[in-house]
Amino acid sequence: MHGELVGYKDPVSWSVWLAILPVVLPLIISAVILMLRNRPKAHSVLAIGFMILTTILSFILLVKVNQEGPLVVAMGSWPAPFGIVFTVDSFGALMNLFAGIVGLAIAIFASQQTDNSERRFGFYTLFMLLMAGVQGSFLTGDLFNLYVWFEVMVIASFGLMILGGRHKQLDGGVKYAFLNLLATTFFLISVGLLYGYLGTLNMADIQQKLAAQSTDGPLLMIGVLMITAFLMKAAVFPLSFWLPASYHTPKIVVSALFAGLLTKAGAYALIRISVMLMPLVLSYMQDVLIIAGALTIIVGGLGAIAHTDIRRMSNYLVIAGIGNIIIGLALGIGGGLAGSILYAVHSMLVMTALYLVCGLIRVSGGSYDTHRVTSLYRRDPWLAGLFLALMFAIAGLPPFSGLWAKVYIVEAAVVSDLSATYLTVISVFSVLLGGFLSLLALGRVWIHMFWGERLPLAILPPPTADRTALYYQGGIPYMTAFFLVALSFAIGIFPAPLIDSAELAVRGLINPTDYILNTLGEGHH
Repeated sequence: MHGELVGYKDPVSWSVWLAILPVVLPLIISAVILMLRNRPKAHSVLAIGFMILTTILSFILLVKVNQEGPLVVAMGSWPAPFGIVFTVDSFGALMNLFAGIVGLAIAIFASQQTDNSERRFGFYTLFMLLMAGVQGSFLTGDLFNLYVWFEVMVIASFGLMILGGRHKQLDGGVKYAFLNLLATTFFLISVGLLYGYLGTLNMADIQQKLAAQSTDGPLLMIGVLMITAFLMKAAVFPLSFWLPASYHTPKIVVSALFAGLLTKAGAYALIRISVMLMPLVLSYMQDVLIIAGALTIIVGGLGAIAHTDIRRMSNYLVIAGIGNIIIGLALGIGGGLAGSILYAVHSMLVMTALYLVCGLIRVSGGSYDTHRVTSLYRRDPWLAGLFLALMFAIAGLPPFSGLWAKVYIVEAAVVSDLSATYLTVISVFSVLLGGFLSLLALGRVWIHMFWGERLPLAILPPPTADRTALYYQGGIPYMTAFFLVALSFAIGIFPAPLIDSAELAVRGLINPTDYILNTLGEGHH
């Protein structure tokens, strides 16, 4: 089914705005908030209001694209491949929608956690810029434009990480910025080499030209370099050490934003480029990716078990989740790739919720350390129930969204025709082991911090101003975390709409005929 092409000779229609507003709105609001820096109370209202609007538009966009096919918008009426286009297919629209949901949850939670000083120094301005970068990455149809949006993300995220200027933040920010800029540099070099090789950076044009030729040495080198850049951005072992060294250093709401979106943007670009543009390069790297994914899961799970600080533990759980996405991608077309997309969506929700719940534990119990907090079940049964549900969701147990993603990945591993039997065993074993290790790490937190008896070192302080805000200002932070967990639960109970969207996304990636036709016109297919 062919989609809609706008921006060449047609008058401006509502479809143009539908495709670009998820990016334009955050950019505009970031500028407006910057101009209102002396009115910090208005920042959260503007951010929340426009994130609600962005999420609604993103939902409408997903429905339209799923029903009618890819939507293409040519910037400045310059036709592809000569101008920059936004090409929105089911995969990009799906990721864009859940990015909007996560962004909305963060904006609401931050309204209770950020003070006026942090807002004046640019918290919401940087937050909206980061959202523009993430959603622009999901919607663009041009490789250089993808690089630009990744740069926007890196700059905005670095500003958020060091906001406050504490020594720990600066240390984490340096590690984060250096390794992410290194990955971005690899990406830029590979983009330049690919342009020199093909003479184009439009994704549809690249796919068409690469499909007509064999994968020779230079192209294989370019593909490996580009995929390596995104493996680093997605925090795949052994390129993942920047994440546990940095994600626990900023405010917990910033950590939640990073965990929910940044690594998933890297995973999105990895899937998009390796499956749609360079499937032969992906086939060359299949064995390596399966082993790297398995090691990512195991290292992430063991790292989570090794830490008693729940922020650092959460960092490693983010890494473990990425391993599942990589294994699904390596298993190739069909169920494995659908499982990767399902797991990416699942991880966006539950990883964000996990960090938000860590923030609630800190306020309710007085510490992030499992050795210094206990008996929270008696003080805060609602928080205990929320954490217990989240524990099952992250482990991939029913009735939450992670179950279906793992079912797809495991089934794909069992039926796939891999080059060696041991790769099938590694795939299935690591996915199942990852769930067990996650359950073990989070179960230990539950036993120590919620269920355990009061210990001599336990710190259970009286309510502070922050804790009073959490409980008595409508319970907004609790409701935000509950909303994300409830959405994971709803997907687990009624998975069909998300599964249908994921399978439609897979079909569009494997057979991008409509993507190419709508982007380049009738003469190219």
